[in-house]
Amino acid sequence: MESVLLKDPQVIIIPHHSGGEGAHTEIWKPWKQITAVKNKHLFTLSGDLLHRFGPRAIQGLEKLCGSIDSARQ
Repeated sequence: MESVLLKDPQVIIIPHHSGGEGAHTEIWKPWKQITAVKNKHLFTLSGDLLHRFGPRAIQGLEKLCGSIDSARQ
């Protein structure tokens, strides 16, 4: 957590497994000095798509890129 505070990311991507998508973003909400939190650029993506390398990894990468692109707008 300290390293995230120091780096002040513009986007935070949080992988989730078996539901609970929004629950993991709540941990960051008190840290309003982080640019990603301030701009509401906290994204949850399926950990199954991001962490298991196989044909579905392309779907995960598409969703990851889509999240990053939406933060740019």
